[in-house]
Amino acid sequence: MRACGAAIPLLLATLGLRTPACAAPTPAASVGVTREAVTSIAGQAEPGTVVRLTDEFRTLTVLKADDRGLYRFEGIRLKEGLNRLSLDFVGADGEVREFSREVLRDSTPPALTVLEPSVGATARKSPPLVSGLTEPGVEISVQVDSVSAGQTRAGAEGSFAVQLDRQSEGRHDVAITATDAAGNSSAEHRALALDTMAPEVRILSPDTGVLTRRSKFGVRQSRAYRASLNVVLQSEVGATVELLVNNESRGSVETGPTGEVRFLNVSLPQTQIWLGARATDAAGNVGHARPVWLGQPKS
Repeated sequence: MRACGAAIPLLLATLGLRTPACAAPTPAASVGVTREAVTSIAGQAEPGTVVRLTDEFRTLTVLKADDRGLYRFEGIRLKEGLNRLSLDFVGADGEVREFSREVLRDSTPPALTVLEPSVGATARKSPPLVSGLTEPGVEISVQVDSVSAGQTRAGAEGSFAVQLDRQSEGRHDVAITATDAAGNSSAEHRALALDTMAPEVRILSPDTGVLTRRSKFGVRQSRAYRASLNVVLQSEVGATVELLVNNESRGSVETGPTGEVRFLNVSLPQTQIWLGARATDAAGNVGHARPVWLGQPKS
């Protein structure tokens, strides 16, 4: 028996694999990858050559090349995992030439874990980064709002990262697809809100100079000391608003549907008093309110 190399072209049609024709001596066997359960093998030999298809256990089928030397095996079933197939070519002289091929059937989609962006993420950096984990060597493609935005191949440990182009403010749909060598694919979607603008925050109450009064001559004078008062702030919905008295924090509250928050009975120092506020949105942007001078209470 002689191994087949460069004289008998062989096409594994479904797998898209092509081998050289038959020659001596044996070339190293190569491995094809497919996700299909059924494939076909076609090729060309000398007219009238008997071609025998076998796996590692038994002969599957036998046919004869036609008067043009063409042959074709249909409906070859592949088990999940590694399949070892051999073609034996029996010539008119009785000499047998052999060609072997290993075919890996893989019908399992690759695992895909998206690390960035996280579910429901709000980002303040543009361009954002897409990163995650999958199987080594898998092709990664990324689309933003159904438009191709980048691709890469997972590294030896399965990690990948794609830096997207600069995106516009607002919400975007990010689709990440992992495709292995057999054509199996897995996909994940992330809704990404891009917000690079600082939230506005205002002090609605009290008014400037609340701790002073205007005399009959139009001169502002200090009122009697007040130990506390109520403060009303306003910012965007979902922002965390912090109240400052003379640059010292007096607590923080997340805004509700109206965007307003109230700080009740805020204690006041017996000095000149400035009110301030800052708001932090979901993306981490920070905005500052215009300070309000309350005055200096009379001791």
